[in-house]
Amino acid sequence: MKRSTRIILEIGNSIVLIKRRKKIDGKIKEFYAIPGGIVEENESWEEAGIREAKEELDVEIVIDSMLTEEYNEDLDKIERFYFAKLIKGTPKNGKGEEFVNQDINSKYGTYEVVKINKKEIGSYNILPVTIKDLLVATYI
Repeated sequence: MKRSTRIILEIGNSIVLIKRRKKIDGKIKEFYAIPGGIVEENESWEEAGIREAKEELDVEIVIDSMLTEEYNEDLDKIERFYFAKLIKGTPKNGKGEEFVNQDINSKYGTYEVVKINKKEIGSYNILPVTIKDLLVATYI
């Protein structure tokens, strides 16, 4: 079974998300995702989060604490969601494959790093919804 680490990067009153635009059923859908990705072989959950933050956000982070762990039935993987703090850099589109490979963009849509105010989380289409609900309960 696959394992995935997701990073909730807090910067002041904001968190960093990835704005996704993807064609679904012929229509462009917009949603926001928590940065992160697959835990590679011989890599810890936390190491994967640090690596993914560098690849996707072009920043260095430190893992703070785990928010929750969920099983994603659609993708048959366990996902852990961690709070993280910024050590170095300014979040921006990184050099991960999803940001630079046009073939991936044509299949999976576009990726854009954004910061949103913690108090406004409830007004965004953040997926998965269960995590959005936990973030709303945490920040609002």
